[in-house]
Amino acid sequence: MKNHRFNDSLISFALLTVPFYAVIFAFKESPLNYTFSMIGNWFENRINFIIWGLITATLLLISIIHIFNKTKFENKQAHRLAKLSMLFLVLTVITPTANNEAIYSELEGKMSFINLHGIFGFIFGLFLLISLFLFSRYLSAINKETSIKSIRLLLITVGGSILTLFIFGMTGIFELFFFLSLSVFLIITNKEIKKNKNGNV
Repeated sequence: MKNHRFNDSLISFALLTVPFYAVIFAFKESPLNYTFSMIGNWFENRINFIIWGLITATLLLISIIHIFNKTKFENKQAHRLAKLSMLFLVLTVITPTANNEAIYSELEGKMSFINLHGIFGFIFGLFLLISLFLFSRYLSAINKETSIKSIRLLLITVGGSILTLFIFGMTGIFELFFFLSLSVFLIITNKEIKKNKNGNV
């Protein structure tokens, strides 16, 4: 029991660190005007950008795999997609983009590192959300109420991110919302799981 509490405390700490670190990085410049990749590549923050990506990917993967294992969720596809999503997050941050706005505008729409960077970022989000959806659906076999709450939170993450993207465009605000809502989803889902049979579901 003590080991479970210790693990849950570590996971909660990790999931709180993800949005906190995202906020710190985003406000190195203005998240209203620049995406994380722009902040990382246009303002001499490239090393910080890569470190942020590596730490975020590691914390998310450890947390997600812990939650999966805690519920004996053995869907190989979901596990594979979760791991691949973090690989693509790492590929996103290490793939260079144009280093200034003029070059960015000139190359936009062409096959370039900018597009490759964007493709990696899209695959990261897509693979992660599919993996978490499969997990949320699996929870119905354990507790339907927990599954419904989990799916609702996941829909808020997706829907809210799309709405934020529509309102603010491709900016750091959209990315901040995604990582914040994702962390909230994982924290609340983990707590809901813990309620069922004292966390031994």
